[in-house]
Amino acid sequence: MTQQEYESAAMQNARHQLESIKGKTLSLEQRETAAVDLAANMLNEANRTITFEEKRIQAELARMMLDPKGKVFTTSMTDQCFRSFRPSRVANQLVYLLNQFGIPN
Repeated sequence: MTQQEYESAAMQNARHQLESIKGKTLSLEQRETAAVDLAANMLNEANRTITFEEKRIQAELARMMLDPKGKVFTTSMTDQCFRSFRPSRVANQLVYLLNQFGIPN
């Protein structure tokens, strides 16, 4: 079997779209439309291949975004904690944020 026979419809659409515009000069509106269409195909593929564990994590984050404290905590955590690659720095920043905002619902 070829690679295309294994690909989902979203991936085939994305591949076809990229091939159809390759090397062409596009207007701003055409580029915008192509970017939105490509993003839609990527989102469809991501949703098709999502694992149970990823769904669970997404649901937890969605609940935190509904909680005002959780939203501020999650936004701050994303902004501050993941800039460092040192686990001790990330842990210290998490403790600081928990002390600052409390434990999200």
